[in-house]
Amino acid sequence: MGAINSTIKEHIENEFNRVKRNKKVDYLTIEEAILLESLDELDIHFNKIPVIFMLDVNKDGKITLDDIMQFSSWVGSITEEIYESNREQFTEEVHGQCTLYLWKEAYYNQEDFCNWFVRLFSAASIVHVPRYPDIVFVTTDVISILHDILNVQENFGMNVQIFISILQHVGEEKNMLNLSDTNLDDVLPATVIKILASHFIQGYLDMMVDLGFDYHTYFPVHDHSKPPSSNSSALSLK
Repeated sequence: MGAINSTIKEHIENEFNRVKRNKKVDYLTIEEAILLESLDELDIHFNKIPVIFMLDVNKDGKITLDDIMQFSSWVGSITEEIYESNREQFTEEVHGQCTLYLWKEAYYNQEDFCNWFVRLFSAASIVHVPRYPDIVFVTTDVISILHDILNVQENFGMNVQIFISILQHVGEEKNMLNLSDTNLDDVLPATVIKILASHFIQGYLDMMVDLGFDYHTYFPVHDHSKPPSSNSSALSLK
């Protein structure tokens, strides 16, 4: 399964074209990428941050067809034996490996992760407000997607409107948003997304420690000064 067979390749191409709304660009935004569906027998959930992080090979916040092909090749390389012996473990293995990959890359590079997170959720959502030329805003529509991906309702009992309101208040506290200005009702400073990303990844790293994972045991020779290559034919945890 390391090599992508014609059935999988055709499925990937069809899915990419199915969810892509803007025919003028050659990539998917986060809004589109989470709509991707894998083959029934190869169940992968594309609405998980670790999976999206692995899927975005160049870490530019835009998911290209080549990204998906590389991801598929990587999936095949790590699951061939599992797929042939026990398909029920396929999803668990893929998600687990994506979790380890995010842990590996973010352990020494939390700032890089946060910057990627902002790119991911602002790729097609940037709004320019003339009265605030020095502040980058995104639409609150993308915050609804973030709310779903992070399972905020399930984890904290917080609906999307409350979630947006809290984030907007953070923007106001940072002097980047005036809540009395009705022109800003449907936007959020992108910097607030980075603040959220910082809390998310710190909690993620803390969780791995609490679960008993030791970074240096898993990655004893990992050179954290070098980001993963965007030109490799398949991603790797090695």
